[in-house]
Amino acid sequence: MDCFRSAALAACICAYTVNSPLAQTAVNPAAIDRISQFATLIGHGSACGMLTSDKENLVLAWIDAHFPEGDDNSLTRGLLTSIRKTEEQRQIDGETLDSCNEIFRLFEKAQWPRSTVRPELTSS
Repeated sequence: MDCFRSAALAACICAYTVNSPLAQTAVNPAAIDRISQFATLIGHGSACGMLTSDKENLVLAWIDAHFPEGDDNSLTRGLLTSIRKTEEQRQIDGETLDSCNEIFRLFEKAQWPRSTVRPELTSS
């Protein structure tokens, strides 16, 4: 499920997926992976000066639609926010391998969720 086709992003996402507190819940690991991908890309895009709030709102709407209020909702929202902030700072600090040009390209090609479509079911 390499929807962004970037080794740098894939490495970040793998670490987040394996170490996520959500890994200990009933949340589908594919959903955790997909949320991590979106959060990483949103963070990098924001650091590159892109307007990312619309895309972040799409992911948040998907979370709210598929994880009703409760622990899973709070954890998935927290995961999105935490990864976004971390990856934004990493991009600013030059700790990522993807250039802003690559991030722009990946951002445009990403298959962003719709609130009625589960990310683990969308093709990459």
